[in-house]
Amino acid sequence: MVYILWGVTYTMMDIPYWSMIPAVTRTPKDRENLSMVGRTCAGVGSALIAMFTMLLVGALGGDSERAGFRWVALIVAAIFAEDRAGAAFP
Repeated sequence: MVYILWGVTYTMMDIPYWSMIPAVTRTPKDRENLSMVGRTCAGVGSALIAMFTMLLVGALGGDSERAGFRWVALIVAAIFAEDRAGAAFP
């Protein structure tokens, strides 16, 4: 269920984001370059998050990968909860 909700919210953000490219560029070449930069940055960012997550799992879990993932999940949940609480109560 969470995976489905994540997919829906990702699509709700992704479609308008990439649909704006024609509005901010004039030529097809500019649109192509802007799309390439966006996708490249997204790929690099995704790789960095995956790399740091696995380093954190190893550091927090020691011999237990399961414990490491549990700690990382709790840390991420706490960060998101704090962020949402700050947005709800400015």
